[in-house]
Amino acid sequence: MPSTEKQAAYILGTLLVAWGFVTTILLIASSAAVSANEPMLFGFSQADITPDATMRLSGYGSRETPYEGVDGPLRVRAMVIRTTDRQLHALVSLDTIGLPGTLVNLMAKKLEKSHGITRERFVVCFTHTHTAPHISGGLTNIFAKPLSQEELKNARIYTEHVYQTVLSSIDKAISDLAVGTLKYSSGQVEFAQNRRVLQDGRWTGFGVNPDGPVDHSLPLLQVHGEDGKLRGVLFNYACHCTTLGGRHYRINAEWAGYACDRVESAHAGAVALCTIGCGADANPNPRESLDAAKLHGNTLATEVNRLIAGPMRPI
Repeated sequence: MPSTEKQAAYILGTLLVAWGFVTTILLIASSAAVSANEPMLFGFSQADITPDATMRLSGYGSRETPYEGVDGPLRVRAMVIRTTDRQLHALVSLDTIGLPGTLVNLMAKKLEKSHGITRERFVVCFTHTHTAPHISGGLTNIFAKPLSQEELKNARIYTEHVYQTVLSSIDKAISDLAVGTLKYSSGQVEFAQNRRVLQDGRWTGFGVNPDGPVDHSLPLLQVHGEDGKLRGVLFNYACHCTTLGGRHYRINAEWAGYACDRVESAHAGAVALCTIGCGADANPNPRESLDAAKLHGNTLATEVNRLIAGPMRPI
C-alpha cells in the first residue's frame, strides 16, 4: 500500500477511536432516553496499586533488574454510569501497560454475577505506562533476561492484587452513584509525535517523524453533581506513555498520571480518568527525562482544565 494510503488509513483509524470514545456515551444516553422518568446516576472511585515487592518493570525488554524506587503512586480509577433503564455501565483506567484478555474476561464474569454488568457494558482501559510492574500472563516474552522465580511469584501476587482492586473499585463507584449531568467537549494537545521513521517509504526504526500522521485531539467528558460541583472527568489522548525510556528503573505513572493528579488537585473530590486511544505509532516528544514526563502531564492537564472551565455540550 502506498505511504499516502497508509497515512489516510491511520488518520481514519484515529478518528474512529476518538469518535468511538464519544459515541459510546452518546449511545448509552440515547438508548436510555426511553425512560426519562429515571435520572442518570454516576459514581467514581480510585485506589492505589503501587507494588511493594521485588519486580521487573514492563515495557522494555532491556531491563534486567527489578525497579529501584517509586517516583509516584500507580492507581486504578473507576467510573460507573446507571442509565435511565437502570443498567450499569463500568469503565476503569489502570496505570499499567495492559492486562491479558483472559484476566479481563474473568473480571467481566465476576461483575455480571455480582452486579449484572454484562461484558459489553464493561470497559478496561490503560494509561499504558512503561514504568509499571510486569503483569503475570502479559509481556513475559519481551525480556532479554528471563524473569527470576521470585519475580514470577511476585508478579502473580501483584496481578491478583490488581484484579481484586479493579473489582473493589467498581464496587465503590457503584456505592458512590448519584444524580448528575454529563457534558462533552474536545481540545488539542501537541506533544505526541509519529515515531515511525521512514526512508524511501520503508520503516527504518523508532524516532521522530514530523511528517507522519498523528492525532492531537483531546476528547473529554465531564460529570457534575446536582450541586454543580465537578465529580469526574474522562479524557483520551492517542500517545504512548513512554517519556521515560528503558533506563528508568523507578515506578512512575508517566505523563498520564501527572495529568490526572494535577486535574484532581485543581478540582477537590473529583476523579480524573485518562485513556490511551490509537497511539501505537505516537511517542511523546521530547523524551528520556522525568522533567519531560511532568511537562507533558502539565500540558495535558492545562488543556483539560481549560475545557472544564469553558462551554460544554450537554449529553
